[in-house]
Amino acid sequence: MVPHFPPSRKSVLLHSSIPCDIVSSKDGFCARQNTLVANAEEDLTTDSFLGRWIVSTELLLPNTRTGFVEYAPVLHLWLVPGYIRGMFALYPVMPWLGVMGLGMAYGRWLSQDPEQACQWGLWLGAVAILLFIPIRLGGGFGNIRPWQGDDWIGFLNVVKYPPSIVFLLITLGVDLLLFGWFARLVAVPTGILWPLVVFGRTPLFFYVAHLYLYGYMGQLIAPEGIGIQRMYPYWVVGLVVLFPLFWLYGKFKHSRSPNSLWRFL
Repeated sequence: MVPHFPPSRKSVLLHSSIPCDIVSSKDGFCARQNTLVANAEEDLTTDSFLGRWIVSTELLLPNTRTGFVEYAPVLHLWLVPGYIRGMFALYPVMPWLGVMGLGMAYGRWLSQDPEQACQWGLWLGAVAILLFIPIRLGGGFGNIRPWQGDDWIGFLNVVKYPPSIVFLLITLGVDLLLFGWFARLVAVPTGILWPLVVFGRTPLFFYVAHLYLYGYMGQLIAPEGIGIQRMYPYWVVGLVVLFPLFWLYGKFKHSRSPNSLWRFL
């Protein structure tokens, strides 16, 4: 069983609701939003809250199945990616809160019972991937937009911004399987897994750095695009280039106090 969040009477969700007078309520958006926020504090200590929060993201997305829709700026910050006065909000708050909560809950579980958490992680990962297949094939709720094409690339080309349910099922499912398998390799000499540890200790720094590096590499090497088979060598080259930078930053990061802001990178 996934561990409970500690009881708390302070919920950031209750202070982040969207005023109904700034959006149209024709799709029932305000009614669903107010219901969700009103029940947030009561349900915060239950295991079902995170799942309901993630599912509610798609329930609150009006008209997104038709493609890009222009919304009020506050909605781009809270719910739907979009431009706000010349800036692009790619990661709105609400869709990713549930994912962050799942990570924190699983991290607490790992700290309390690593063996059980890893074992259940394998099962949960497998179930997530199995659920992904019928929901993706259905093309309805859970996809945000139905998949197009009849090849495997179209099948796996799920909506990430904001994260659809199928995106979370396939990515978190694979993550849990890999984590469980790697956890079983603890008896293997650490030198084999050391490169993965170096990258894993600086996840946000890795994310930001790889965007710029591979973006510049793409402009220099293949500005018109490149096939996926030819892409892999450049991907490996990028990892080799970035590895020393992440190793140095990892040493610096872990020399800081646990409360340092550097720890978030």
